[in-house]
Amino acid sequence: MTDAVRPLAPVDVAAKWEQAVVRIFWRRPAAQSSRRVRHYDIQYRTVGQWVSLVTVSVNATSYDWTTASRGATYQFRLFSVAEGDLYSEPSTSVTVQTTG
Repeated sequence: MTDAVRPLAPVDVAAKWEQAVVRIFWRRPAAQSSRRVRHYDIQYRTVGQWVSLVTVSVNATSYDWTTASRGATYQFRLFSVAEGDLYSEPSTSVTVQTTG
């Protein structure tokens, strides 16, 4: 498959630690491919391989992670997932440090 049919990744990804919650934000891309996005896949890592954290609705633009470990540094990235489980390229990754 060509990149032309892949969905576009979410943009303006950000994350912050606030009141024992990691809040991850993003915006939908301005344009889309011909494939309809079904949901977003949020991934994280501390070191090593990326791990899927959660799948969220295509209507969502944020996610609150309430079980993150305190005193850790996390990286997050998102994918748009279209019909047929066709993944976008990863979004830009962001880093957040939890405290406590």
